[in-house]
Amino acid sequence: MASANLGKVIEKIVGRVKKEEPPQEEPTPENVADLMQERVPFQTALEAKPVYIKSTVLNSLEELENIVAELESGNIVIVRLTPLFDVDLDDVRRAVRKLKKVSQRIDGDIASLGEDRIIVTPTNIKVWREKR
Repeated sequence: MASANLGKVIEKIVGRVKKEEPPQEEPTPENVADLMQERVPFQTALEAKPVYIKSTVLNSLEELENIVAELESGNIVIVRLTPLFDVDLDDVRRAVRKLKKVSQRIDGDIASLGEDRIIVTPTNIKVWREKR
């Protein structure tokens, strides 16, 4: 099991990605018609490329390129960092910082999932964060 130190390192790096956005207004009866017109037609939604959620274990920094390729192709990636942490904490920091930069570049998101995992999302997919 990963030590609490790994969780703190991830939270320190990932916690600075984006602050929680203010909640959006609930639609009022006046603007419901406008919202309905903005929706994507059902057939178009069916033709959209599927988004996959992929899970991977990061054993070395060389494997980052595979994760970046998955993100750029529109997939969500859950990364377990424990094996890399067991080798070198500085490599974990480098990996998380690189993934953070990639997620910002592609307008995605990154967040911690506990002490030894992170989730990185592609363009226009955001991670919901509960207010603390």
